[in-house]
Amino acid sequence: MFEWLNELVFMVSADRLLLCDFEVRSVSDHEIDATVRGEEIDPSRHDIALEIKAATYHEMAIEERDGGWYARVIFDV
Repeated sequence: MFEWLNELVFMVSADRLLLCDFEVRSVSDHEIDATVRGEEIDPSRHDIALEIKAATYHEMAIEERDGGWYARVIFDV
């Protein structure tokens, strides 16, 4: 998940994207099968106050509870 999140951060920065719709179909030890949708950032419609630089391992946690999966991630800004 760490690598996947940082790939998304790179795509947002390099391609000036605003990602808003995430459909995660499956997760294994080494792969995430997902579709991510969004649009190009339009400064006339999107007020971007901060830019995420990277996901960190600091206090990262992934756990199954209440019939679903939960993740805690801290990002560098």
